[in-house]
Amino acid sequence: MFGIGTNLVTCQDQPALGMVYKLVESAKEPRIKFSEEIEKTLLPGRKKVVRVFGADGKLECDIICLSGEPEISEGSE
Repeated sequence: MFGIGTNLVTCQDQPALGMVYKLVESAKEPRIKFSEEIEKTLLPGRKKVVRVFGADGKLECDIICLSGEPEISEGSE
């Protein structure tokens, strides 16, 4: 088990980066973080981000998928 607190890795005069970095794989085996708070529990394994653009070329959203999932094609829902 390993943990680092914000106060140990950042200067108090400079704000910490507002993000979380989680271990998702070790030795090619998926890993999961368990939590009593359901929103903190994610699917284990590597992820990828797919950008979805509308017909007008503007960004509509980003979708986080497992890396082995098939690509999203235009017009699929």
